[in-house]
Amino acid sequence: MTFSPSPADRVPNLSSDFKYKVLKTGTGVSIRKFLVPNATAVVIPNEIDGLPVVEIGPRAFENRDSLTSVALPSQLATVGERAFYSCSSLTKVDFFTIPKFGKEAFYACEALTTVALPVDAETLRTAGFELSLNRPFYEIFDSCVVFSVDGKTLIKTCRQRNAKYVVPDGVEAIADYAFAHCHTLTNVAHPNSLRRIGVEAFAFCAEPKKIAIPDGLETVGPWAFLGGRTLRTLRFGAALREIGPNAFEKCSSSLTLSAPKGSVVEQYAKENNRRFRPRRR
Repeated sequence: MTFSPSPADRVPNLSSDFKYKVLKTGTGVSIRKFLVPNATAVVIPNEIDGLPVVEIGPRAFENRDSLTSVALPSQLATVGERAFYSCSSLTKVDFFTIPKFGKEAFYACEALTTVALPVDAETLRTAGFELSLNRPFYEIFDSCVVFSVDGKTLIKTCRQRNAKYVVPDGVEAIADYAFAHCHTLTNVAHPNSLRRIGVEAFAFCAEPKKIAIPDGLETVGPWAFLGGRTLRTLRFGAALREIGPNAFEKCSSSLTLSAPKGSVVEQYAKENNRRFRPRRR
């Protein structure tokens, strides 16, 4: 799986290539249907009639078998239900934004192998993307794991994730809520490159018994391990500088935090009545 930002210099299709309408609010345009027969590629313009294209309407590109690539507009907010349903030859979709996805928006796009996401795609969770993902997306995002374009942030994983997962080398951050509610997860190994674990990143993962944390980790976000009832030991290195409020809230009372003496982990353990075991630096 490869990611690449959407090219800014691609020539957009003409407005006459689409059936479209201005939204009732007057603030944008909705694409209702693509009118060019047998087209293999489409670059949807950022603006039509001076208004931003903010919506791809339901079924707008449904069953377009010849279509192989789509570049979406820069202010797109919504992709409607079945908008690209059964575009069986579609292999690549370029996003400038993370829009809200309707049901089965890309369902049955069996050839889809590349989706370009923007670097700030941590907004994915609030866009409801997880709830809208269909089978092709689970295949292309490293077995249902979504990364930022540069590969440095693990953004989200589906709740049906395998019991064991090794975070790839080069990942520097686990985004907020990335593994939240992954009830089948039992073991996670992080690379030495990891520097940050975000807010509620592992919240209510009911089964994890082991989460291997590299010594270079610098930040643990608030509520990061909320509800980790099966966790017994978490080992941290001397590089850790910040532990957010309630990072281990509702974890097992037997959870032991292990880190070098004099570390912020030892201080946190004392202040929050957590077990602490010193380890060598």
